[in-house]
Amino acid sequence: MLNHKECQCCGIQEMESIGHFGKYEQLACNECGYVRFVHDSYEVNHTLYETDDDYNDDLSVANDFEDFLQWNHNNAMQYLNTKYPGGNVSVLDVGCFTGFFVKKLLQLGFNARGIDFNNKALDFGKKQYGMDKSISNETLQDLFEQGEKFDVITLFEVIEHLENIGEVLSQVSSLLKQNGLIIISTPNSKMCWRPILDFPPHHLSRFTPEALHSCVDHFGFQPVRLLEQMSSYD
Repeated sequence: MLNHKECQCCGIQEMESIGHFGKYEQLACNECGYVRFVHDSYEVNHTLYETDDDYNDDLSVANDFEDFLQWNHNNAMQYLNTKYPGGNVSVLDVGCFTGFFVKKLLQLGFNARGIDFNNKALDFGKKQYGMDKSISNETLQDLFEQGEKFDVITLFEVIEHLENIGEVLSQVSSLLKQNGLIIISTPNSKMCWRPILDFPPHHLSRFTPEALHSCVDHFGFQPVRLLEQMSSYD
């Protein structure tokens, strides 16, 4: 059973309770700066995202898939192009939404595919971007049981939504080839303007750069590079 008081980043056993947001208890780690929100009866599911106005608004203005590409995706593409010139490696994008990043990687010559549980976004990507064969609602466990392995796995703006980060990173690790690469992006908890989506039920965790570094190290990955963006907008 997941210990809600244990920091999912550095492993400290007793996070401090610093208040509540609605029915969610807010806990903070004084060691690395990680913050999490806990609700005993809450369970992450696809319905929240398929019916959310903000996500649906994104779909209404997303005729060009490149409109979705942001600072994090562009930095990842630059790094992948440098590390794997010419592509020809397998990439799995976890939480791919419409598959916009997968489509860009395919254009660059990478063997890319994506998974997500937001069926509305997946349907949009399949119809608008022709991604029928490249994105699906398969789970990490499904891919593991199929014996799949990938050179690179990306999680853009995913881990802040998770209840159990360790379980997901363990599944990701089991899908990586030897010397594989994982790329993670998440909102910077040091942001100077906090949008409403950075609260439950959407975001259940907040990471400082130090917390993210501790997190990947804690779960057995060797940190390669850490980039921090500071902006008054996002």
